[in-house]
Amino acid sequence: MRTPRRPSTQNTHVKQRKWRFAFCAFALFLLLFLSFLVKERKVFVHLTFATCGGFSNQLLSIAFVLTYAVVKDVDVVVSPYVIMNGRQISGIDEYPDTRTASGFGQVFDWSTAYKFLWRSRILLVPPEEWNRRIGNTAYVCRSGETLDQCSLKMKRCKSEEVSGCHVHIECPFIHRIWNVSFLKEHTELFEEVLNSLTPSKVVKRMASSAIDKIRRTGSSDCSTFVHLRVEMDWREHCKSWLRAVAKDASIDCMVNVPKVIDHLHQLKVSHCTIVIAYDSDDVDVTSRQQIQNMKSFRGMTVLDLNDILSTEEFPREIRAGAAALIAIKEADFFVGNSVSTLSATIIRQRRQNRLWAAQYNRGAIPLSEFIPGFSIPWVFAVRGKDKRYDELMKVAVKSALQQTSLIPHVMVHPDELGYDRVHWLRSQGVQVCVHKPTWEPRLLEIQKLSTESARKASHLYSFPEMVLGTFFRLDIAVLPELLQFEHVLYTDTDVLFYKDITDMQGEGLKLPSTIQLAIETPNLAVLNAGVYFASLRFLRETHAGLIQALLSSESIDYGVYGPGDQGLLNMYYEAELKKAGLLSEELFNAKAYSTTIQARIVHFHGPKPSDYEEAVRHESCARFPVLCDQGVQSELFCRLFNTWIQYCVEECSQYPYLRDRCSQPLRKRIF
Repeated sequence: MRTPRRPSTQNTHVKQRKWRFAFCAFALFLLLFLSFLVKERKVFVHLTFATCGGFSNQLLSIAFVLTYAVVKDVDVVVSPYVIMNGRQISGIDEYPDTRTASGFGQVFDWSTAYKFLWRSRILLVPPEEWNRRIGNTAYVCRSGETLDQCSLKMKRCKSEEVSGCHVHIECPFIHRIWNVSFLKEHTELFEEVLNSLTPSKVVKRMASSAIDKIRRTGSSDCSTFVHLRVEMDWREHCKSWLRAVAKDASIDCMVNVPKVIDHLHQLKVSHCTIVIAYDSDDVDVTSRQQIQNMKSFRGMTVLDLNDILSTEEFPREIRAGAAALIAIKEADFFVGNSVSTLSATIIRQRRQNRLWAAQYNRGAIPLSEFIPGFSIPWVFAVRGKDKRYDELMKVAVKSALQQTSLIPHVMVHPDELGYDRVHWLRSQGVQVCVHKPTWEPRLLEIQKLSTESARKASHLYSFPEMVLGTFFRLDIAVLPELLQFEHVLYTDTDVLFYKDITDMQGEGLKLPSTIQLAIETPNLAVLNAGVYFASLRFLRETHAGLIQALLSSESIDYGVYGPGDQGLLNMYYEAELKKAGLLSEELFNAKAYSTTIQARIVHFHGPKPSDYEEAVRHESCARFPVLCDQGVQSELFCRLFNTWIQYCVEECSQYPYLRDRCSQPLRKRIF
């Protein structure tokens, strides 16, 4: 009889391991199952919202809410009831009963918006379809509340243990709930949303038909689209607007037709076929007669878009969508009213596409304080054979292109078009403005008449070529390339753009109605002209007097106002400069030797990088010993230099001492 074999110790261990594995697997399964039971269920967020006003107001309201929906991971967005006649009186919709559930699809292309939102896993549904899906109570975000309050309501809504929560946003544009900081934080997304709101097929067909008629009946190879705001509702809007801005005299809101015609001549666009767009159902007798006179104006071909579009078959906002499409895509030139949301939106879009766009009224664009993306021209001048400033200029251009939405323009003398720097500037997309001042011979005479002390006031005034270069910028006002713009930023070439400039409108930057400079140094009364903002309209109106003041002088030194073109600007515009107040130095003209963390533009006023290199190498610099020492001892200087050097790759290999010093830890940055 065989004795049974005892299980081996190895087999026992194998079985034990199997049991342990099975137990662990079961425990893990049980843990996952229990966690599934207690886990908060997914709450689907359904977002509805309202719009108000005309085509452009509703467009921006939709773009704002859709941007918010993507950021907040909303699941379902219900397209809004669109007002098909958005005429307003004192901010109140005059025809709210023209809201229609199908309006979104009539004005905008449904499929484009649907596909864009679906990329973020958001379902876009029409109101009639959504109403059959959900009927629970809505958490309403009032227009008078903040966006943060709305976000808290959405958070509470998500916490409800229901299959779907409903958040409704009242019309956001431009009420308290409209959050500019939110849009600036999500600028790229906001632009993507706006680009997804393309015209519907109906709007495209209407615009295409109108374009064909304009081309057939026009008398010129070019077209100028003019958005006239002369309606009765606009008159009331301007009254409310001027009360809101404390009757700011720098802004023209209501401009009559004859003044518009005059400005078209000044802009040099009246020779083209002029297409005028306005609400023909809301014009008083006087304006209607002025429009009729404009149509019969001798030497001008004026087409009325109301005569071209079918005004009876389609409602107001579809016609507005077609007009906007023509103005943005087809017209060679556009001229509008900057206070109008529609005009401002068209100007913004055309300038982003580098297309010509102007305004016939005076003043800034109010909409630029509420949405990002507006741009102004930045102008600088290059002159002479000296190449030492070229590396500074290239850094200024590169940093502007990468950090800002500014539109760069450079003033170049026709004798210097063949210079390497000009070829480089063209390669970077900089608009080259070729200009030869008529007053150059007289300026050279004045330079010779000046005393030796006046010529030694700056290294820039010792040689004729340098004098011509510094005074060159006085002719900014007469550059034809700037005719379309209302405001300009001028800087010297020795600047660095840290951050964007135009997104500060309404937050630290108010574009002046005249000219605005920052201080030279704290102990000097004169202002520094190395960086300034100005109204181009103001510069044009005062240019003849400025040049006359230049030509009547016997010296390039202007006494208490200082030498050179800076002294002339301080002297001639003294009253306007005092009234305008100081431009923020720490934001827009921060000196390299005393820069701040808030700086948007840093100016290498006085010492240049080569001087700071000398200071680090020899513990002092010959030209500006005090300022050099102040700069290199600043805690922020190496932050500035390390940023500056990033934009100066090929040209900046000659700064070994600065590179070495600024690569060390802060505690070791000593001489």
